[in-house]
Amino acid sequence: MVSAHTDASATPADAARAIACDRIAPIWPLDEFIAVNPWWGLTAEPLPRAAARLSVLGGTTPLMPRSWFRERLATVANRENLLAHALAEPGAPEVSAESAERWLAEELPAPLPRLRLATDLLDTAGDLPLEFSWKHCVVHEISQFCAARFDRGQSFWRPTDETSLYRAWRDLVVHERSNSLLTGANELPDLFRTLPTESGEVFAHARRTLDLRPAEAADYFHALLLSVHGWASWCAGERWRARLRGGDDTHLEELLAIRLGWEIVLAAVARSRGLWQSPAQQTSIAAMIAATETAQAPGWAWQRVLELSYRDGLVGKLAAAPGAAPTPRTRTAPALQAYFCIDVRSEVYRRALEAVSPEIETGGFAGFFGLPLAYRPLGVEEASARLPGLLAPGLDVVDRSAHGTDADADARLGEKRRDRLARGDLQRRLTATGTSAFPTVEALGLTYGWKLLADTLGKRPTAAGAAGLSATEAEGLIPTLAESPGAAPLDRVALARKVLHALSRTADFAPVVLLAGHGGESNNNPHQAGLDCGACCGHAGDVNARALAGLLNDPAVRAGLAAEGIEIPAATRFVAALHNTTTDAITLFDTRGLTPAQDAALTQVRDWLETASAACRAERAERIAFAAPPRAGGMLDLFRRRAADWAQTRPEWALANNASFIAAPRARTRGVDLGGRSFLHDYVWEADTGFGVLELILTAPVVVAHWINFQYYASTVDNLHFGSGNKVLHNVVGGTLGVFEGNGGDLRIGLPMQSLHDGRQWMHEPLRLQVVVEAPADAIDAIVARHAPLRHLLAHRWIHLARIDSASGAVAFWSLDGWIA
Repeated sequence: MVSAHTDASATPADAARAIACDRIAPIWPLDEFIAVNPWWGLTAEPLPRAAARLSVLGGTTPLMPRSWFRERLATVANRENLLAHALAEPGAPEVSAESAERWLAEELPAPLPRLRLATDLLDTAGDLPLEFSWKHCVVHEISQFCAARFDRGQSFWRPTDETSLYRAWRDLVVHERSNSLLTGANELPDLFRTLPTESGEVFAHARRTLDLRPAEAADYFHALLLSVHGWASWCAGERWRARLRGGDDTHLEELLAIRLGWEIVLAAVARSRGLWQSPAQQTSIAAMIAATETAQAPGWAWQRVLELSYRDGLVGKLAAAPGAAPTPRTRTAPALQAYFCIDVRSEVYRRALEAVSPEIETGGFAGFFGLPLAYRPLGVEEASARLPGLLAPGLDVVDRSAHGTDADADARLGEKRRDRLARGDLQRRLTATGTSAFPTVEALGLTYGWKLLADTLGKRPTAAGAAGLSATEAEGLIPTLAESPGAAPLDRVALARKVLHALSRTADFAPVVLLAGHGGESNNNPHQAGLDCGACCGHAGDVNARALAGLLNDPAVRAGLAAEGIEIPAATRFVAALHNTTTDAITLFDTRGLTPAQDAALTQVRDWLETASAACRAERAERIAFAAPPRAGGMLDLFRRRAADWAQTRPEWALANNASFIAAPRARTRGVDLGGRSFLHDYVWEADTGFGVLELILTAPVVVAHWINFQYYASTVDNLHFGSGNKVLHNVVGGTLGVFEGNGGDLRIGLPMQSLHDGRQWMHEPLRLQVVVEAPADAIDAIVARHAPLRHLLAHRWIHLARIDSASGAVAFWSLDGWIA
């Protein structure tokens, strides 16, 4: 979670590669696709400077086009005053209102300076075939090598890790002739042979041959990594995950050595052709960054105007919240307490559910429900993480029979599942390659024809259970907390108490307490995990919800809580649920063994949920481009068909248009239509002794929300570099590594265009995250002072923070100069 904090200009050149590697943000595989700020490694410097650095080193674009700003600003009231406000804020870019207006009106802005690598210099000659370049050659060669090296099951063969990444590449490239054939540079193999055999020696060799200024080495190495940014991000992810496990990973430095090896070789080619211009002969990188930051400053001023317009509207809504007064109820506790993930899609559902009855209360909490799980399904060898990417698993969950069967029966079912999964994997492999796909489908005959027909019609039934299990078998298994091998015995009472305190719920329990995880549903979608819960590492949240419900329903745990003063009534039942965010259907789990009173209460809850789901679908239908207006009764069917349609590129809009994070009592936001743009985390500071919960919220959920927010931001403003392009052209790489757009190029990261744009207009407005917290200023200040990553996000204007005074409702805004009313 720590950014690169070292100033490259004050660091010995030997440390340059470490600085460059620390600037690359991690990514996760497709089956654990979670949002990441792709600029995360640069948060130790002000956002405009980081953006200018990326522009100079990677040719990236940090802002929307001026035409977009003109269109958006035309709808903003009082824009002149907002501009004056934006320019007067502490830390704002130094720009005048007049120059901001001139910037906005310019149609053809002057080109910005750019560091030129050897590939750029060689491409100035224009002597390669049309639509081919030296840059393409380098990226293609490295990308194909990495795809084979990191393969995770797509190929029939298995890559070996016996040789280092750099050494394996060098052993291959000295015999590779295709690069010479494509470029006409017959000397390439001989030049590759002059490279050192070990990666560590390449960096010293580069300093001797490339004429690098020592103070610029980190930036130069960073530029090289940005030229293969997708694979650099993958290697950074491998390192991140290794460090969470207490280890380390060197693939990122090895990849840098590979790209640097190419640079050394191409510098020699450029010299032989009279095209070489060393970094020391170019304008200094620092000067280019400074000039770019100045040129982009007016754009950041207008960006802030749009953010202030949204912020003021949000604050106005909160000030006028109809829920500020207690909702009248007929009993002390509500009939239903329903806890949802803080995900922006939950804001829509919570609002709809509360509108059904005043007897309903909802709450927001991170979707992993405070349980950092590693889940090992029955019959599956590998565990999957069900927690935010910032954390390492600390708890184990396994499947146990809900019917009280013995361990041998579970073992037999696990063996059946392994056999089924193996057969399914074989069929997938046989239908995934060009040489075997057609013979396999022909051999399967009509049995496979039915699958193709069902897929085409969008009516393929979705499995009610997990892969390899029938619906009945899946329903007979419950994810259950288990003792971790070699760890201290699990203190279940302490775990339950910690979660309840984080939920701000230690008294007044309703007869039914719903714990609703969430997950999306789509077909033929490599980015399916991106529709699921980011707090569960790109998985649906049902496992965490079911594990927590089982823990809180345990009589022994309740007895232990009662001894500590937390009384959960015997009549209270915690019920796990899953909110399908594509169809807005709610599934309830593990409802066996209810008393008649609990069964009656749950019948009422189901009716409420059906009503709320229908209201959500009606609201969401306004953003979905249905071919014909759906009938009220047929809405669910239309959403289900959309989810099952293998040709559907926009099954739902997920977290598009997210803009704010609110941590406050629900009374502050109840009844307020936040438009599905706000992450809602319930928080009552008066119940937070020592402000431990507030510290957790500001350093974990807020950071995760920022990662989501900035993934959407970067994917929108520069999809070429930080998004994954056109979903229709995607080809999956290495099983779960990521996607190519087309049949090659760099590994693509971020969001596809279809997740951001509906073909006519942008569905995401790129705004920095506005955080609103109802808590005392001194408590917030103390937490910010203790946590450098959070302080950097605020001080360097990656996010914005406001606080609400509980007594007066007044709002103040965090700045470098203190709180401003």
